[in-house]
This record gives sequence, structure tokens and C-alpha cells, in this order.
Amino acid sequence: MNSDLHFITQEDARRTYLIYEKDQSAHIARITMNRPEKLNAWPPEGARELVPVLDDVEQDDTIKVVILRGAGKAFCTGVDLGMVGSQYGWDPAKHPGEKPPRPSVRRRLVADKVSSRLFARLFYCQKVTIASVQGYCLGGGFDWFMSCDLSVVTEDARFGHPGRRIVGPANGLNMILWFTKLGPTLCHELMYTGRQLTAPEALQHHVVNKMVSMDKLEQETNTLAKTVALMPADGIVMAKSNMQLYRDIMGMNAGYSFGYIAHTLGTNIRYEPDELNFLKERRDKGARQAFHERDERFARAAEDGQT
Repeated sequence: MNSDLHFITQEDARRTYLIYEKDQSAHIARITMNRPEKLNAWPPEGARELVPVLDDVEQDDTIKVVILRGAGKAFCTGVDLGMVGSQYGWDPAKHPGEKPPRPSVRRRLVADKVSSRLFARLFYCQKVTIASVQGYCLGGGFDWFMSCDLSVVTEDARFGHPGRRIVGPANGLNMILWFTKLGPTLCHELMYTGRQLTAPEALQHHVVNKMVSMDKLEQETNTLAKTVALMPADGIVMAKSNMQLYRDIMGMNAGYSFGYIAHTLGTNIRYEPDELNFLKERRDKGARQAFHERDERFARAAEDGQT
């Protein structure tokens, strides 16, 4: 593959979270989230690497298609749960019993506005974007997936936003994207339960384009990308612009503009005594135990409902 490897925004290349390759003769770029040991969960600053990569993609007239994928066993699990809140100024390394200072609303708004625009940058990319998904596609990774135009996924892929189970249903940076990609019924179900969607369900609901076995993921993704790349470059950009305008009429851009405010409000909730305060549990018991306690609560509710 004729590729240019870019390490973006990090002084130390070993700390990069993205691998960026371009095959200009095939008109295809590939962006690989490269933190497989953490299922491609990113620190809050990690996602910002995507912006200069997409800037380069759009400035390269030879590129028509962008494949977004994850290294290892998963596509992406969103923000690293061990660092959730650090973008607001919370210190995830506080000792048990210590209570960190509560971040100001202005700090929350600034951080959430940056996050909202990061996701919008992928949605408004002027090249055709294809999500190539294996394993977990959760949280911010699910939003990356939904921002793409097309998708090829493996049979074991799972989709959703477990963050709903941390700060409630309001935890979303653009619900217009959820409504248009999922439809209102499925959107409400995933929003109010925080459950994960299986690949067969996603195919049944027309959320994904194609489901394949893991050994065929790369081949089928490349076939789709090469097929799209046969289209005229001007036609692709015009089609993308038209589709984005149509969705803006439906409120997509307003969704990004309002979404960060909604997210700030959602992360400022007060927990009642019988509710799980994830940040407190993480501080006192560690991220892994807090994660398990969150999921066990919902597993017990499902078991109680079946008895």
C-alpha cells in the first residue's frame, strides 16, 4: 500500500492514538484508532487528533473515501472510563474518601462544546466515510460510527452508549443524529435503557449496511470502498453536501449546537441515595469495580423482570 503515515498532535509519536494512511492511487484513506490494549478507548484529548487528519483528507483531491476502523478486538469504546470527568477538571486519581472540587458550569460548557464539534467534524467530512466495525462500538465510538455514511460490521459487533447508565438518558451530544440514524423507537429504547444493540439487530433495523464474519471484514470493507471510489470525485462531494444540507433542514447542525449544552446539564445531575454515582464509586473502588457495579445493577433488574 502506498501510504503516508502521520502522527498527529503528539510530540512523542509513541503516544499517538491514530494511524493515518493514504492510498492515493486507489483514492482511499484509512484512519485506525490505535489503542488496542484499551479497546481503543481514548483519553479526552485523544479524539482531537481526528481533526487535522480530516483536514488533510479534504485537502487531498486524490482521496474520495475514508475508512474509519479500530486496531485489535474492538472498534472503539469511547472515552476511557478511568478518565471520564477529567476534561472538566475532576482528578480521577483522588484517594478514597476525598471529594474533588466541583467543576464550574463554564468549564463544563467549554469542554462539551469542543467535544460536540469533534463529532460534527466527522459528520461534515466531504468525502464518503465508511465505518469498519468489529467487537465493541460503544459510547463516543458509537457516535463516530453513526457519523459515518456507510458501514461494514462483524457478527459479534455490539453498539450502544453505556454512558446513559452513568449520567442518565440526557447524555448525548446530538440526539438529531440518533433519531435520523436509528429511528425514534430504537433511539428511545437505547437512550432510556443504555442496553447494547447486537449486530444482527443493527442489520435488521437498517442501522448497518452489511454484516460479515471477522475474517471477511477487511476484504468486504475494501470492496465497498473501491466501489464508491469509482464515482466521480466532484459527484461525491456534491452528494455529501446535498445530504448534509437536507439533514441540516431536519435540525442536524442545531443538534450539534444544542447538544453540548444538553450534555453539560446532563453531567451536572444530583444522584439520589439509591442511585449509582459512578464517579464516586470509581474514586473509592477504582474504575473496573465501578464499571462492574454499574452493569450488575442493570443485570439484576433484567433478572427480576423475568421472575
